[in-house]
Amino acid sequence: MWTVTSVRVKLESKIRDATLRDKFVDVLKRSKKGCDINYMSDETDVSWPTARAILLELLLEGRVAGTKTTRGWLFFMPGTLREIAITH
Repeated sequence: MWTVTSVRVKLESKIRDATLRDKFVDVLKRSKKGCDINYMSDETDVSWPTARAILLELLLEGRVAGTKTTRGWLFFMPGTLREIAITH
């Protein structure tokens, strides 16, 4: 039987998984455009909430850049042309 606590612990262990986090960064490095949460979820075979949590953690750490648009979050690598175009 699933409990809220067991689901939370499982999600937190995935968010802290270094190899999974590196996989997210690798997908963003290969991308020529920014990636949304749906795309990252499909590419890394994790659920949408897990992908969102990992991407927001990476954003807070400064390992990726991101912006909130009218259609949701868009993530990309820091210093890319995409980031420069959005911030200027």
